[in-house]
Amino acid sequence: MPRPRQAGATAAALLVYATPAQVHRRALNTAYAPRLLNPSTRRSVTLVNRLLR
Repeated sequence: MPRPRQAGATAAALLVYATPAQVHRRALNTAYAPRLLNPSTRRSVTLVNRLLR
């Protein structure tokens, strides 16, 4: 007769899947990261931040 599983063993076996919103956000971050993180964009964002203060 098999032994019943303990709660910890069952909880450790749960798999976490990304939600559709997380998948969408990761895809957008991957697509736009090179454009948003280049030096010219950073300079323009810094300039706008200085102007708004």
